[in-house]
Amino acid sequence: MSEKILFVFRGEGASGAEIVIERLIAFNKRNIDAHVFIAPCPFGEALAAKNIAAKVIVLEELKSLNRSQSSALGFYFKALKNYLLISIAVYRYGKKNGIKIIHANTIVPAIYLLPALLFSKIFARNMRWIWSDHDLGYYSNIDTKLSSICVSLYNRTLAVSQAVKNKYVKRDKVDVLYNGLDLDAFTIKNDLRTLFRRKYKLDNHIAIGLAGMIAPRKGQLELIQAFKSIAGKMPLLTLIFVGKEGKDDDKYVNIFKKEVSLHNQIMYLEKISDMPMFYNGCDIIVNNSSQKGSEPLGTTIYEGMACERIVMASNTGGTPEIITYQLDGFIFNPDDVRDLINKLTYIIENFDNLSLLRQRARVKVAGKFNIQTMAATYGEILKNL
Repeated sequence: MSEKILFVFRGEGASGAEIVIERLIAFNKRNIDAHVFIAPCPFGEALAAKNIAAKVIVLEELKSLNRSQSSALGFYFKALKNYLLISIAVYRYGKKNGIKIIHANTIVPAIYLLPALLFSKIFARNMRWIWSDHDLGYYSNIDTKLSSICVSLYNRTLAVSQAVKNKYVKRDKVDVLYNGLDLDAFTIKNDLRTLFRRKYKLDNHIAIGLAGMIAPRKGQLELIQAFKSIAGKMPLLTLIFVGKEGKDDDKYVNIFKKEVSLHNQIMYLEKISDMPMFYNGCDIIVNNSSQKGSEPLGTTIYEGMACERIVMASNTGGTPEIITYQLDGFIFNPDDVRDLINKLTYIIENFDNLSLLRQRARVKVAGKFNIQTMAATYGEILKNL
């Protein structure tokens, strides 16, 4: 018999945090009778259309609040109102439909549900509450303090990496649940590689790719600096960026676009819909997150590894949990252009001798970051609730 679980999502968009839980629900459909509360958005509509959840309920109060459009008092009043309305809706729905497990995805819905959680401890003691923490840090000190409260009050906290778990002082109620990847989608596909490289005229170039929002924390400008220092000696190199423009980083975006326009070996593809094609088309995948913008668990790292690319990433957050240095990938010091240049040069000079490393990269992902492993771990966590 499948377990009824009510998942609560936030916001109007879908980032990695939403997509990975969607993947978990879809893969675990036989064991999970999923119900979803979500803000009005295309992602919610897509969830309903895919028919992977028993019911998708759109809740207006789950929309992100905009601090700039109201006074501080007005903002907190609306936030408090949303807390109560969301909690009431979730609690009532759970009781009416016999749902015993509530799963809040990310810190905001976890905070929103605190009133319902406290109420259930008195009037619905058979309800169990879990939440997924995908962040190494938060935008406000209030959220940081509330996350510790969530760890204390929720039955379990699911951290996306050991690095995320380690930020808490009290960790006895925190489990690591690594993101799971669909290895059938992310794998070597020579037809996709041919299409991509033909489209962008890569010929026999070594293509270096970085996927991520154009923002200082993603390190695009530092990678361009490193690339320019070696491209003159190695003309058969191409640097490719994909990713949306950061909304609050206009100056950075403009400098980035200017740098791209000045170099004929660098291209910017903006958003790309077929990420497996991007990975297959590239030869080296770089994740250059800054120390300040540390990756809780860099999605592009293990996606690139699954496609048997040579992956190099800055040593931040959960990266050492993915890459074993020189065994299945390369790690360099964050915010250190010289170390980035040295590691990139080494990879290019030894490119033809790294086929075993590429194979080991996929083996690592297949064992540690695949959807089957994630689903099995999630099942064990639910049993122990």
